[in-house]
Amino acid sequence: MHRTLSFVVAGLIACSAAIIVVTSGGLPERVATHFAFDGRANGLMSRDAYAWMMGILALALPFGVWLPAGWLAWRWPNLVNVPFRDYWLAPARREATFARLEKMGIGMALLSAGLMAAMHVELLEANRRTPPAAGDGMAWVTGAFVVAIVAIIATTAWRFRVPKGARR
Repeated sequence: MHRTLSFVVAGLIACSAAIIVVTSGGLPERVATHFAFDGRANGLMSRDAYAWMMGILALALPFGVWLPAGWLAWRWPNLVNVPFRDYWLAPARREATFARLEKMGIGMALLSAGLMAAMHVELLEANRRTPPAAGDGMAWVTGAFVVAIVAIIATTAWRFRVPKGARR
């Protein structure tokens, strides 16, 4: 993958985490962080603990998805697990396969960073209400994330099928 793209993606992930940490300062000292199905707050934590937890998660989750899918495949190809492995890791297709895995990892990393940022925005909104309560946004954000991840997985599985007429 192009080095510039990698730096841009890493920068976007870092910016997402930084924005989460910085905007956490506007939260109350006791932050409502967990909500019942009906939207009522039923879990609290300190603002500092929330900022640390979300800052770490906003970095660890995206990089934890991207690195195994991208960099580790190039480093240790024997750990790559794709359907029809022998076909896709044949010398003629190996580079393209690793590039495809890295693109998938980047997509999932950016989605993960977006999820963390969107959930943080929803939490900011929930804590502005008196008493703190979650709106419908959290369910929509989570649902959209699940749909996007399923789409990435389905697309990846589709792309890693063996073309008709090809020898396995």
